[in-house]
Amino acid sequence: MKTLRVELQERSYPVYIGRGAVLETAALLRAVSKAKRLVLITDEHIASEHGLPLLHLLREADYEAYMFTVSAGEEAKTLAQYAALMEKLTALQLQRSDAILALGGGAVGDLVGF
Repeated sequence: MKTLRVELQERSYPVYIGRGAVLETAALLRAVSKAKRLVLITDEHIASEHGLPLLHLLREADYEAYMFTVSAGEEAKTLAQYAALMEKLTALQLQRSDAILALGGGAVGDLVGF
């Protein structure tokens, strides 16, 4: 697996790239976070093929894990999608110690980052 570092002074972070990297997600999370609960957010195109297997892996690694699916593409970047996602996250009563993971690129990353 290859690691790239995004340099943002005190907000720098690593990006892991490689075939099968998803299988290392739980170990990578443990290295950077003490979270026990997490929410995986992905889009409708990625959810079944990659999201569900990752959700199961995280649960097998003793995470209390949830997955929310949003629309694919630019449709994910609407206030309506954001509001719906915030309602779901609020219902879980997430704490600062919990984690949110974006699975996918582009619109999913933009929405989750927002």
